[in-house]
Amino acid sequence: GSAEKTMAMSSITNAWVERKDGTRIDLADGANIIGREPTVQIPLTDVTGVSRNHAKIEIQKSQGLIWVEDMGSTNGTYWGGPDATEKELKLVDKKHLINSGDKIWISGESLCIRFEGGTQAPREG
Repeated sequence: GSAEKTMAMSSITNAWVERKDGTRIDLADGANIIGREPTVQIPLTDVTGVSRNHAKIEIQKSQGLIWVEDMGSTNGTYWGGPDATEKELKLVDKKHLINSGDKIWISGESLCIRFEGGTQAPREG
């Protein structure tokens, strides 16, 4: 019914990550694991210092939300805005909401998260 439409939400139609070398990996609804295991959704098999199951990008397409969460990795998962340098990155400890264009950094490899539709989280500052 129309009662659920009280919040201004738009669903995500499409989501993907881009690696530094231009590789594009589509993201599915639900959990997308980043790690060294070749069987995960986003395998970083060629990056040293990546844990087997390093982090996950969780997507709720219907709610228009994407967040990143570290899965207890050895070297941590870092987040930054589109123009963040490595010095400006913040360590991801709990779930961190993502805007399209944000980057997450894992062992020096940056992954740019992009999506169409959805709700952009408000920027701090």
